[in-house]
Amino acid sequence: MLIRYVRRCFNLEYQPNFYARFIHKQSGRAVRVLDESLCPPPNCIHRVDEYPIYYDPIYYPQHAIHCFDTPQNFCHWFRDSLSSHHNICPKCPVFSGHILYDGVVIHVCSRKCIVTISLQEFESLSYTHCLTFDTLSKLQDNQSVLLKLYLCRDEFLRWFLNPIEVHEQVLSDLTVENLQGSA
Repeated sequence: MLIRYVRRCFNLEYQPNFYARFIHKQSGRAVRVLDESLCPPPNCIHRVDEYPIYYDPIYYPQHAIHCFDTPQNFCHWFRDSLSSHHNICPKCPVFSGHILYDGVVIHVCSRKCIVTISLQEFESLSYTHCLTFDTLSKLQDNQSVLLKLYLCRDEFLRWFLNPIEVHEQVLSDLTVENLQGSA
């Protein structure tokens, strides 16, 4: 009886996937700064759909159950959310990639880099899009360093294939002052 009353009061009867959601996201607790025009006025009754940026599903998942009920809905929402994140966070880049869920983890794919996020990481209250972009950026930086190393590989290999006499000649030309300055 009490369960029916609670369901009726909170309108849970019309949400068949409420208990069978794909992801059970906790409300985000990371600090964010929004322009005042994006926030509802304090102590005034308002509708959630009037302030979609303020009521972001990461911070208010209870207002966006449809985003988390199936893997397909989640991937679609997550891609759109990452794509529009740069509008409220100027330090994050524009996202142009795709999201995959393989039945175990979430894969965020962008510019030949993949960030893997477990469901528990996303569900946690500390998840933010900025963390995902930061990880992608680090991977892309590492990828460019590896590419540079790969391109320089031939030059380094030629140096190491020189006969020992060439090495001795080059090293004997170095002065003590040059060596101390590089230490």
